[in-house]
Amino acid sequence: MMRVGIVAQLDTSALCRLPRLFHDAGYEVWLIGPASLTGMRSRFVHQRISSTTITGKPDLIVPADEPSSRAFALEPVQFLLDAVEAGIRMPACELCDSFEAALDAAQILGFPVFLKPGGYAGSPAEIKALNPAPPVLVQKHHGDCGSIALFYEQGEARCWFGYLNRGAAIEVFSHPDLDKTVERAGRLLKFTGLCHIEFTFNRDRDEVSLASFNPWPDPCCHLGRLAGVDFALALRHWADANETGAHETQVPLALSRNAAVLFPEGLGDASQFVPCLRSAPWSDPALVFAELMNHRRLSASSSSRLRGQSDPSSRDRPRSASTLPPV
Repeated sequence: MMRVGIVAQLDTSALCRLPRLFHDAGYEVWLIGPASLTGMRSRFVHQRISSTTITGKPDLIVPADEPSSRAFALEPVQFLLDAVEAGIRMPACELCDSFEAALDAAQILGFPVFLKPGGYAGSPAEIKALNPAPPVLVQKHHGDCGSIALFYEQGEARCWFGYLNRGAAIEVFSHPDLDKTVERAGRLLKFTGLCHIEFTFNRDRDEVSLASFNPWPDPCCHLGRLAGVDFALALRHWADANETGAHETQVPLALSRNAAVLFPEGLGDASQFVPCLRSAPWSDPALVFAELMNHRRLSASSSSRLRGQSDPSSRDRPRSASTLPPV
């Protein structure tokens, strides 16, 4: 049995779904990261490693988030510039060498915009508060936001599907531009592993534009069944191919428009409560409980901050450490 080491620093929903995905693919799962991570509660984790000292060596290392992927990542601005040369459609953008130049470029391009690196979209006030360090690629944002969940093998897409973000839900999305983007990005990167490409879809022009490439798993790759693909099966075939040399490729159903409400993100909407519970990983009860507790804590923290902002007197009132909202 191959061993996969999932490396994580952030408590994300993607991390919570990865142990089951790799377990179903036939891997022994090691989770390497802080002991407080919600994903540590998954019953599909064979070894929980919270220190930098690891006994043994996994056969495969998978970064689960942006900080953990930095050793594997391309420089994001350079990749986007290379993508344009490779014929991949990109939104209008401007490379800036200072924060002031970035603000000027954003005013010309029109808000909202993305800032790369950092992948941040927002209003002028939010961008000013961010104060990004140069160089910054200011990228026009127009249309619906979406993502392509991918498993590449040396730049060959072995399994993938696209979807549009619908708040706390996703809708499977297919378009000829997605196929071209997957093929050309793979040819450019020669990447191997789980990753995802963020894109925008301009309905008026019927165009898909690449927004960023992220060398860590998409948070919704476990929902590939909605588009007729199975990432666990693709990972199993990839492991078998190392011995047999036989490679298999899965492509999404062309006309699928299936949708799903994400757990636990959809719990805040009463109309999505029942569909959200259907998406919960009930085969992993301890993980479900941990995610519910984490969602409750974050919701209480957000409510506390909002109450503080609505009370003018609280803005200048010092708070003790015991009253600070949890991070």
